[in-house]
Amino acid sequence: MRKTYSLIIAALFGLTANLFAADLANPADTLDFSVYTSLTEAEEAPLYGTFTYSVGTAANPTMKPNLSTSQKAFRLWPGNTFTMTANEGLKIAKIEITYTSSNMVQLSLLGNNGTFADGVWTGSAASVTFKNAASGTTQAKIAKIIVSYTGSAAEAVKAPQFNKRGVKIGGDANVEDVVDDTETLTLTAEAGCETYYTLDGTDPTKSSTKYTEPIVIKHTTTIKAISINEAGKSSEVVGYTYYINKMQMADSVVYYESFDKCLGYNGDVDFTQPNNSKVNLNRGGEFTGTYYAGNQCVYLARQYGSDATFTTPALDNLGKAATLTFRIAGNTATDSLKLSATNAKLGSTKFVAGNQAWKDVTVSLSDVQAGATITFAGRNLFLDEVQVKKADEKTPTAIIRVSATTATDKDAPMFNVSGQRISSSYKGLVIQNGKKFIRR
Repeated sequence: MRKTYSLIIAALFGLTANLFAADLANPADTLDFSVYTSLTEAEEAPLYGTFTYSVGTAANPTMKPNLSTSQKAFRLWPGNTFTMTANEGLKIAKIEITYTSSNMVQLSLLGNNGTFADGVWTGSAASVTFKNAASGTTQAKIAKIIVSYTGSAAEAVKAPQFNKRGVKIGGDANVEDVVDDTETLTLTAEAGCETYYTLDGTDPTKSSTKYTEPIVIKHTTTIKAISINEAGKSSEVVGYTYYINKMQMADSVVYYESFDKCLGYNGDVDFTQPNNSKVNLNRGGEFTGTYYAGNQCVYLARQYGSDATFTTPALDNLGKAATLTFRIAGNTATDSLKLSATNAKLGSTKFVAGNQAWKDVTVSLSDVQAGATITFAGRNLFLDEVQVKKADEKTPTAIIRVSATTATDKDAPMFNVSGQRISSSYKGLVIQNGKKFIRR
Protein backbone atom coordinates (compact mmCIF):
# COMPACT_ATOMS: atom_id res chain seq x y z
CA MET A 1 0.00 0.00 0.00
CA ARG A 2 2.80 2.39 0.91
CA LYS A 3 4.55 1.61 -2.42
CA THR A 4 1.35 2.22 -4.42
CA TYR A 5 0.76 5.52 -2.60
CA SER A 6 4.31 6.62 -3.39
CA LEU A 7 3.87 5.73 -7.04
CA ILE A 8 0.65 7.75 -7.24
CA ILE A 9 2.30 10.80 -5.64
CA ALA A 10 5.28 10.47 -7.98
CA ALA A 11 2.97 10.23 -10.98
CA LEU A 12 0.97 13.27 -9.92
CA PHE A 13 4.15 15.25 -9.27
CA GLY A 14 5.51 14.27 -12.67
CA LEU A 15 2.26 15.30 -14.36
CA THR A 16 2.28 18.67 -12.57
CA ALA A 17 5.93 19.24 -13.42
CA ASN A 18 5.29 18.37 -17.07
CA LEU A 19 2.33 20.74 -17.25
CA PHE A 20 4.38 23.51 -15.63
CA ALA A 21 7.27 22.84 -18.00
CA ALA A 22 4.88 22.90 -20.95
CA ASP A 23 3.58 26.26 -19.79
CA LEU A 24 7.10 27.66 -19.55
CA ALA A 25 8.00 26.09 -22.89
CA ASN A 26 5.27 28.15 -24.59
CA PRO A 27 4.97 31.34 -22.57
CA ALA A 28 2.56 34.04 -23.71
CA ASP A 29 1.51 37.55 -22.66
CA THR A 30 -1.93 39.08 -23.12
CA LEU A 31 -2.55 42.83 -23.06
CA ASP A 32 -6.30 43.45 -22.79
CA PHE A 33 -6.94 47.18 -23.20
CA SER A 34 -10.64 46.77 -22.49
CA VAL A 35 -9.93 46.31 -18.77
CA TYR A 36 -7.12 48.82 -18.21
CA THR A 37 -7.65 52.27 -16.73
CA SER A 38 -4.22 53.57 -17.74
CA LEU A 39 -1.36 52.63 -20.06
CA THR A 40 0.78 52.08 -16.97
CA GLU A 41 -1.28 48.94 -16.29
CA ALA A 42 -0.55 47.76 -19.83
CA GLU A 43 3.17 48.35 -19.35
CA GLU A 44 3.17 46.28 -16.18
CA ALA A 45 1.08 43.43 -17.64
CA PRO A 46 3.69 41.41 -19.63
CA LEU A 47 5.49 38.65 -17.71
CA TYR A 48 7.86 37.50 -20.46
CA GLY A 49 8.59 40.75 -22.29
CA THR A 50 8.09 44.50 -22.30
CA PHE A 51 5.53 46.75 -23.97
CA THR A 52 6.64 50.25 -24.99
CA TYR A 53 5.22 52.96 -27.24
CA SER A 54 6.37 56.20 -28.82
CA VAL A 55 5.10 59.34 -30.53
CA GLY A 56 7.32 58.27 -33.45
CA THR A 57 7.11 60.51 -36.50
CA ALA A 58 3.77 62.12 -35.67
CA ALA A 59 3.40 65.57 -37.21
CA ASN A 60 2.25 66.97 -33.86
CA PRO A 61 4.25 65.84 -30.82
CA THR A 62 1.15 66.18 -28.65
CA MET A 63 -0.49 63.36 -30.65
CA LYS A 64 0.88 60.54 -28.51
CA PRO A 65 -0.33 56.96 -28.07
CA ASN A 66 -3.11 56.88 -25.48
CA LEU A 67 -5.69 54.69 -23.82
CA SER A 68 -9.38 55.42 -24.38
CA THR A 69 -11.38 53.87 -21.55
CA SER A 70 -14.66 54.79 -23.25
CA GLN A 71 -13.64 53.05 -26.49
CA LYS A 72 -11.72 50.36 -24.57
CA ALA A 73 -8.83 50.80 -26.96
CA PHE A 74 -5.12 51.52 -27.21
CA ARG A 75 -5.04 54.31 -29.80
CA LEU A 76 -2.15 55.21 -32.10
CA TRP A 77 -2.07 58.42 -34.13
CA PRO A 78 -0.37 58.49 -37.55
CA GLY A 79 3.38 58.12 -36.99
CA ASN A 80 2.98 56.54 -33.53
CA THR A 81 4.59 53.16 -32.82
CA PHE A 82 4.52 50.39 -30.24
CA THR A 83 7.13 47.69 -29.60
CA MET A 84 7.06 44.27 -27.97
CA THR A 85 10.43 43.02 -26.68
CA ALA A 86 11.16 39.54 -25.32
CA ASN A 87 12.96 38.93 -22.06
CA GLU A 88 16.43 37.41 -21.99
CA GLY A 89 16.45 33.83 -23.29
CA LEU A 90 13.20 34.21 -25.24
CA LYS A 91 12.22 35.02 -28.81
CA ILE A 92 8.89 36.36 -30.00
CA ALA A 93 7.23 33.78 -32.25
CA LYS A 94 3.80 35.25 -32.80
CA ILE A 95 1.87 38.48 -32.15
CA GLU A 96 -1.88 38.65 -32.60
CA ILE A 97 -3.46 42.12 -32.75
CA THR A 98 -7.21 42.48 -32.33
CA TYR A 99 -8.70 45.80 -33.41
CA THR A 100 -11.88 47.40 -32.07
CA SER A 101 -15.01 47.57 -34.20
CA SER A 102 -14.38 51.31 -34.73
CA ASN A 103 -10.80 50.86 -35.90
CA MET A 104 -9.81 53.13 -38.78
CA VAL A 105 -6.54 51.66 -40.10
CA GLN A 106 -4.38 48.50 -39.98
CA LEU A 107 -0.90 48.83 -38.55
CA SER A 108 2.29 48.33 -40.54
CA LEU A 109 5.41 46.35 -39.57
CA LEU A 110 8.64 48.30 -39.14
CA GLY A 111 11.60 46.32 -40.47
CA ASN A 112 11.64 42.96 -42.22
CA ASN A 113 11.89 40.60 -39.25
CA GLY A 114 9.00 38.25 -39.92
CA THR A 115 5.71 38.45 -41.78
CA PHE A 116 2.63 40.49 -40.86
CA ALA A 117 -0.84 40.13 -42.37
CA ASP A 118 -4.41 40.51 -41.10
CA GLY A 119 -3.22 41.54 -37.65
CA VAL A 120 -0.97 38.48 -37.14
CA TRP A 121 2.83 38.63 -37.05
CA THR A 122 4.92 35.44 -37.20
CA GLY A 123 8.67 34.93 -37.11
CA SER A 124 11.48 34.76 -34.57
CA ALA A 125 12.73 38.06 -33.13
CA ALA A 126 13.86 39.63 -29.88
CA SER A 127 11.86 42.76 -30.64
CA VAL A 128 9.03 43.70 -33.03
CA THR A 129 7.75 47.22 -33.78
CA PHE A 130 4.49 48.28 -35.41
CA LYS A 131 3.53 51.69 -36.77
CA ASN A 132 0.44 53.59 -37.78
CA ALA A 133 1.58 54.57 -41.26
CA ALA A 134 -1.59 56.48 -42.14
CA SER A 135 -1.76 60.25 -42.60
CA GLY A 136 -3.90 62.99 -41.09
CA THR A 137 -5.74 61.96 -37.93
CA THR A 138 -6.62 58.36 -38.82
CA GLN A 139 -6.28 56.34 -35.62
CA ALA A 140 -5.45 52.68 -35.13
CA LYS A 141 -7.56 51.32 -32.26
CA ILE A 142 -6.37 48.11 -30.60
CA ALA A 143 -8.48 46.06 -28.20
CA LYS A 144 -6.02 43.25 -27.41
CA ILE A 145 -2.47 42.07 -28.09
CA ILE A 146 -1.38 38.45 -27.53
CA VAL A 147 2.35 37.68 -27.71
CA SER A 148 3.68 34.11 -27.88
CA TYR A 149 7.32 33.29 -27.16
CA THR A 150 9.75 30.43 -27.66
CA GLY A 151 12.87 29.60 -25.71
CA SER A 152 13.75 29.23 -22.07
CA ALA A 153 13.05 32.25 -19.90
CA ALA A 154 15.68 33.15 -17.36
CA GLU A 155 14.35 33.80 -13.87
CA ALA A 156 13.67 37.54 -13.82
CA VAL A 157 14.35 39.88 -10.92
CA LYS A 158 11.20 41.74 -10.01
CA ALA A 159 11.43 45.52 -10.26
CA PRO A 160 10.90 47.56 -7.07
CA GLN A 161 7.35 48.68 -6.30
CA PHE A 162 6.49 52.35 -5.66
CA ASN A 163 3.89 53.14 -2.99
CA LYS A 164 2.50 55.84 -5.31
CA ARG A 165 2.73 56.04 -9.07
CA GLY A 166 3.69 59.29 -10.69
CA VAL A 167 3.49 60.11 -14.37
CA LYS A 168 5.14 57.70 -16.80
CA ILE A 169 8.53 59.07 -17.79
CA GLY A 170 8.08 60.93 -21.04
CA GLY A 171 4.31 60.62 -20.76
CA ASP A 172 1.64 63.27 -20.58
CA ALA A 173 0.73 64.72 -17.19
CA ASN A 174 -2.71 66.03 -16.31
CA VAL A 175 -3.41 68.97 -14.03
CA GLU A 176 -4.60 66.57 -11.33
CA ASP A 177 -1.14 64.94 -11.42
CA VAL A 178 0.42 68.16 -10.06
CA VAL A 179 0.34 68.24 -6.26
CA ASP A 180 0.75 71.28 -4.03
CA ASP A 181 2.88 69.63 -1.37
CA THR A 182 5.86 67.32 -0.98
CA GLU A 183 5.64 63.63 -1.82
CA THR A 184 7.01 60.86 0.41
CA LEU A 185 7.80 57.72 -1.56
CA THR A 186 8.63 54.23 -0.41
CA LEU A 187 10.20 51.55 -2.63
CA THR A 188 9.69 47.84 -1.91
CA ALA A 189 11.93 45.08 -3.30
CA GLU A 190 11.34 41.34 -3.26
CA ALA A 191 13.19 39.23 -0.69
CA GLY A 192 16.93 38.93 -1.22
CA CYS A 193 17.17 42.12 -3.32
CA GLU A 194 18.50 45.62 -2.75
CA THR A 195 17.10 48.72 -4.46
CA TYR A 196 19.12 51.54 -6.00
CA TYR A 197 17.76 54.78 -7.44
CA THR A 198 18.59 58.08 -9.14
CA LEU A 199 16.90 61.50 -9.05
CA ASP A 200 18.59 63.04 -12.10
CA GLY A 201 16.89 61.06 -14.86
CA THR A 202 19.80 58.67 -15.45
CA ASP A 203 19.41 54.89 -15.26
CA PRO A 204 20.50 53.52 -11.87
CA THR A 205 23.23 50.95 -11.28
CA LYS A 206 24.73 49.34 -8.19
CA SER A 207 26.87 52.47 -7.86
CA SER A 208 23.76 54.65 -7.48
CA THR A 209 22.15 55.66 -4.18
CA LYS A 210 20.99 52.66 -2.18
CA TYR A 211 17.42 52.86 -0.93
CA THR A 212 17.33 52.73 2.87
CA GLU A 213 14.53 55.11 3.88
CA PRO A 214 11.53 56.93 2.35
CA ILE A 215 12.38 59.53 -0.31
CA VAL A 216 10.94 63.02 0.18
CA ILE A 217 10.30 64.94 -3.05
CA LYS A 218 10.02 68.74 -2.66
CA HIS A 219 10.05 69.75 -6.32
CA THR A 220 9.30 68.17 -9.68
CA THR A 221 11.57 65.13 -9.90
CA THR A 222 12.07 62.03 -12.01
CA ILE A 223 12.93 58.90 -10.01
CA LYS A 224 14.34 55.73 -11.59
CA ALA A 225 14.99 52.55 -9.61
CA ILE A 226 16.20 48.97 -9.99
CA SER A 227 16.43 45.92 -7.75
CA ILE A 228 19.57 43.74 -7.69
CA ASN A 229 19.56 40.22 -6.24
CA GLU A 230 22.32 38.45 -4.33
CA ALA A 231 23.72 37.03 -7.58
CA GLY A 232 24.13 40.54 -9.00
CA LYS A 233 21.30 40.23 -11.51
CA SER A 234 19.31 43.43 -12.08
CA SER A 235 15.64 44.04 -12.68
CA GLU A 236 14.35 46.30 -15.41
CA VAL A 237 14.52 50.03 -14.69
CA VAL A 238 11.24 51.50 -13.47
CA GLY A 239 10.45 55.09 -12.71
CA TYR A 240 8.04 57.99 -12.69
CA THR A 241 8.02 61.77 -12.77
CA TYR A 242 6.37 63.46 -9.79
CA TYR A 243 5.10 66.99 -10.43
CA ILE A 244 5.24 69.34 -7.46
CA ASN A 245 3.58 72.74 -7.74
CA LYS A 246 5.86 75.41 -6.23
CA MET A 247 3.05 77.43 -4.65
CA GLN A 248 4.64 78.21 -1.29
CA MET A 249 5.32 81.93 -0.92
CA ALA A 250 7.27 83.90 1.65
CA ASP A 251 5.40 86.63 3.55
CA SER A 252 7.15 89.30 1.48
CA VAL A 253 6.00 87.78 -1.84
CA VAL A 254 2.78 89.29 -3.14
CA TYR A 255 2.59 87.41 -6.46
CA TYR A 256 4.24 84.20 -7.65
CA GLU A 257 3.36 82.40 -10.89
CA SER A 258 5.46 79.25 -11.25
CA PHE A 259 3.60 77.99 -14.36
CA ASP A 260 4.02 74.52 -12.83
CA LYS A 261 0.54 73.56 -14.01
CA CYS A 262 1.55 74.16 -17.62
CA LEU A 263 2.09 70.63 -18.85
CA GLY A 264 3.18 71.04 -22.44
CA TYR A 265 6.68 70.35 -23.67
CA ASN A 266 9.94 72.22 -24.36
CA GLY A 267 11.47 74.86 -22.16
CA ASP A 268 13.35 72.41 -19.97
CA VAL A 269 16.27 71.40 -22.20
CA ASP A 270 14.74 72.03 -25.63
CA PHE A 271 13.85 75.63 -26.46
CA THR A 272 12.08 75.15 -29.78
CA GLN A 273 8.48 76.27 -30.11
CA PRO A 274 5.86 73.90 -28.68
CA ASN A 275 2.59 73.36 -30.47
CA ASN A 276 -0.76 74.17 -28.96
CA SER A 277 -1.42 72.92 -25.43
CA LYS A 278 -3.50 74.27 -22.57
CA VAL A 279 -2.04 76.86 -20.21
CA ASN A 280 -3.06 76.48 -16.56
CA LEU A 281 -2.20 79.20 -14.04
CA ASN A 282 -1.81 79.19 -10.26
CA ARG A 283 -2.13 82.89 -9.42
CA GLY A 284 -3.97 84.18 -12.45
CA GLY A 285 -3.10 86.62 -15.20
CA GLU A 286 -4.18 87.45 -18.72
CA PHE A 287 -2.68 86.66 -22.14
CA THR A 288 -3.03 88.28 -25.52
CA GLY A 289 -1.79 86.95 -28.85
CA THR A 290 -0.54 83.40 -29.33
CA TYR A 291 0.83 81.51 -26.34
CA TYR A 292 1.42 77.84 -25.52
CA ALA A 293 2.18 75.71 -22.49
CA GLY A 294 5.77 74.57 -22.21
CA ASN A 295 7.11 72.07 -19.69
CA GLN A 296 6.11 73.93 -16.50
CA CYS A 297 6.67 77.28 -18.22
CA VAL A 298 4.83 79.34 -20.85
CA TYR A 299 5.81 80.17 -24.43
CA LEU A 300 5.05 83.61 -25.91
CA ALA A 301 4.76 83.04 -29.64
CA ARG A 302 4.43 85.34 -32.64
CA GLN A 303 1.36 85.76 -34.80
CA TYR A 304 1.32 88.01 -37.85
CA GLY A 305 4.35 89.86 -36.54
CA SER A 306 2.76 90.82 -33.21
CA ASP A 307 4.06 90.09 -29.73
CA ALA A 308 2.22 87.87 -27.29
CA THR A 309 1.74 89.32 -23.81
CA PHE A 310 1.21 88.12 -20.26
CA THR A 311 -0.14 90.56 -17.65
CA THR A 312 -0.23 89.93 -13.91
CA PRO A 313 -3.40 90.49 -11.91
CA ALA A 314 -3.72 93.83 -10.09
CA LEU A 315 -1.27 93.75 -7.18
CA ASP A 316 -1.85 95.43 -3.82
CA ASN A 317 0.06 95.68 -0.53
CA LEU A 318 3.41 96.15 -2.23
CA GLY A 319 4.41 99.35 -0.49
CA LYS A 320 6.24 102.09 -2.36
CA ALA A 321 8.95 99.82 -3.75
CA ALA A 322 9.14 96.21 -4.87
CA THR A 323 11.30 93.72 -6.76
CA LEU A 324 10.29 91.69 -9.80
CA THR A 325 12.15 88.50 -10.72
CA PHE A 326 11.59 86.09 -13.60
CA ARG A 327 13.51 84.01 -16.10
CA ILE A 328 13.41 83.94 -19.89
CA ALA A 329 14.85 81.80 -22.68
CA GLY A 330 14.78 82.36 -26.43
CA ASN A 331 15.22 80.38 -29.61
CA THR A 332 18.06 82.65 -30.78
CA ALA A 333 20.59 85.12 -29.41
CA THR A 334 18.41 88.10 -30.42
CA ASP A 335 15.09 87.18 -28.84
CA SER A 336 14.11 89.77 -26.24
CA LEU A 337 11.33 90.66 -23.84
CA LYS A 338 9.77 94.07 -23.12
CA LEU A 339 8.26 95.07 -19.79
CA SER A 340 5.65 97.69 -19.03
CA ALA A 341 3.73 98.52 -15.87
CA THR A 342 0.72 100.43 -14.65
CA ASN A 343 0.78 102.24 -11.31
CA ALA A 344 4.51 101.59 -10.95
CA LYS A 345 7.86 102.57 -12.47
CA LEU A 346 10.29 99.95 -13.75
CA GLY A 347 14.04 100.11 -13.33
CA SER A 348 14.53 98.51 -16.78
CA THR A 349 12.11 97.66 -19.59
CA LYS A 350 13.94 95.52 -22.16
CA PHE A 351 15.88 92.29 -21.72
CA VAL A 352 17.68 89.92 -24.09
CA ALA A 353 16.65 86.34 -23.36
CA GLY A 354 19.06 83.48 -22.81
CA ASN A 355 20.06 81.82 -26.08
CA GLN A 356 18.71 78.26 -25.77
CA ALA A 357 19.16 78.59 -22.01
CA TRP A 358 17.40 80.19 -19.07
CA LYS A 359 18.43 83.69 -17.98
CA ASP A 360 17.46 85.06 -14.54
CA VAL A 361 16.31 88.68 -14.42
CA THR A 362 15.75 91.07 -11.50
CA VAL A 363 13.98 94.41 -11.93
CA SER A 364 13.26 97.13 -9.36
CA LEU A 365 9.83 98.76 -9.07
CA SER A 366 9.37 102.22 -7.57
CA ASP A 367 6.46 104.64 -7.02
CA VAL A 368 4.25 101.59 -6.66
CA GLN A 369 0.55 102.30 -6.18
CA ALA A 370 -2.40 100.05 -5.40
CA GLY A 371 -3.56 97.92 -8.31
CA ALA A 372 -0.18 97.83 -10.05
CA THR A 373 0.14 95.43 -12.97
CA ILE A 374 3.15 94.23 -14.98
CA THR A 375 3.01 93.17 -18.62
CA PHE A 376 5.54 90.89 -20.34
CA ALA A 377 5.63 91.22 -24.13
CA GLY A 378 7.69 89.11 -26.51
CA ARG A 379 7.79 86.60 -29.31
CA ASN A 380 9.56 83.27 -29.67
CA LEU A 381 10.56 83.04 -26.03
CA PHE A 382 9.81 81.12 -22.85
CA LEU A 383 8.79 82.81 -19.58
CA ASP A 384 8.91 81.24 -16.12
CA GLU A 385 9.08 81.88 -12.35
CA VAL A 386 7.44 85.33 -12.22
CA GLN A 387 7.62 86.71 -8.69
CA VAL A 388 6.85 90.16 -7.21
CA LYS A 389 8.25 90.79 -3.76
CA LYS A 390 7.96 93.70 -1.36
CA ALA A 391 11.14 95.71 -0.90
CA ASP A 392 12.77 95.21 2.48
CA GLU A 393 12.15 98.48 4.28
CA LYS A 394 14.58 97.56 7.02
CA THR A 395 17.61 96.65 4.95
CA PRO A 396 20.66 97.00 7.21
CA THR A 397 23.43 99.26 6.00
CA ALA A 398 27.00 99.88 6.96
CA ILE A 399 26.08 103.38 8.25
CA ILE A 400 25.58 103.08 11.99
CA ARG A 401 25.61 106.79 12.89
CA VAL A 402 26.37 110.07 11.18
CA SER A 403 27.70 112.90 13.31
CA ALA A 404 29.39 116.19 12.63
CA THR A 405 33.04 116.55 13.45
CA THR A 406 35.66 119.16 12.79
CA ALA A 407 38.33 116.56 12.24
CA THR A 408 38.65 115.10 8.75
CA ASP A 409 40.21 111.73 8.15
CA LYS A 410 41.09 111.39 4.45
CA ASP A 411 41.63 107.64 4.90
CA ALA A 412 38.24 107.08 6.55
CA PRO A 413 35.99 104.56 4.80
CA MET A 414 33.52 105.88 2.21
CA PHE A 415 29.96 104.77 1.58
CA ASN A 416 27.37 105.36 -1.15
CA VAL A 417 23.90 106.64 -0.29
CA SER A 418 22.68 103.05 0.09
CA GLY A 419 25.18 102.51 2.89
CA GLN A 420 27.47 100.23 0.91
CA ARG A 421 31.18 100.65 1.40
CA ILE A 422 32.93 101.80 -1.77
CA SER A 423 36.49 102.07 -3.08
CA SER A 424 38.51 105.21 -3.70
CA SER A 425 37.84 104.94 -7.45
CA TYR A 426 34.09 105.42 -6.98
CA LYS A 427 32.56 108.49 -8.70
CA GLY A 428 29.38 110.22 -7.56
CA LEU A 429 27.69 111.11 -4.27
CA VAL A 430 29.55 109.59 -1.30
CA ILE A 431 29.56 109.80 2.50
CA GLN A 432 32.82 110.12 4.42
CA ASN A 433 33.44 111.33 7.94
CA GLY A 434 29.68 111.83 8.31
CA LYS A 435 29.45 114.27 5.39
CA LYS A 436 28.05 113.99 1.90
CA PHE A 437 30.04 115.21 -1.11
CA ILE A 438 30.50 114.43 -4.78
CA ARG A 439 33.61 112.66 -6.05
CA ARG A 440 34.43 113.50 -9.66
